Amino acid sequence: MCVVMTTTAYNIIQQSGVAAPTWTYMAIFELASSMVAFNLPLFLLMCMSCYVGLAFNENIEKLKDCHEDQLEKQLPELYYSYLNLTKVMCMIDDFFAFLILGAISVSGIVLCLFLLNINIFITLQTPLVASLMTLVVTNFAGYSYTCTRLNDKSREIFDHLHSIGPASQNIHQWVECFKWKVTDYGWGLTIGKVFLLERTSVLSICGAMTTFIAFYAQFNTSNTSDFKVFNAKQLLPT
Repeated sequence: MCVVMTTTAYNIIQQSGVAAPTWTYMAIFELASSMVAFNLPLFLLMCMSCYVGLAFNENIEKLKDCHEDQLEKQLPELYYSYLNLTKVMCMIDDFFAFLILGAISVSGIVLCLFLLNINIFITLQTPLVASLMTLVVTNFAGYSYTCTRLNDKSREIFDHLHSIGPASQNIHQWVECFKWKVTDYGWGLTIGKVFLLERTSVLSICGAMTTFIAFYAQFNTSNTSDFKVFNAKQLLPT
């Protein structure tokens, strides 16, 4: 993939007739390698989420297609199948929890830096800045959407449990077990084993970032060179 991106950039530069030095292609190759390396965990998480999400969806379809006279036999099987899927999600969370925490934290900090010093970054006019911001936004949006989507899909069966009408005491007990497990927020994809990454969590993170940027910008002058803490010129190489 890195070779393809570098070759494509080389062909575009050659067709444009611009004489580019050798280090330009080396920089493009290094940038492409970095993007692939940083996005590889996200790609693996997305593949696992798609597979587990399809398994949850299959479980839901089986419940929807189950007739009333088969509920007493099918509900225990569906429940234990659901438990196995929750264990798989716990294993995924054990592997990715702190990676998600690091990715979202770093992405949020870099986004805040960019927005607080947007005038400085715009004047640079370098592809490196655009590529960096693309990588940051991709990581933040990718992890947030993937985890939120899978957590929502894993609890989507709760709505279908309400469609089961009055039945025997045995069926009622299995439905209650199902509801208890679905509403148990002790499992799922989390941010560093702290809290579940859901829509409310993502909105809270975005709201906190917006509040921080608004308060910091309010207590600083309009001159970007006066920034003492988040001055991008001090972070960029001369």
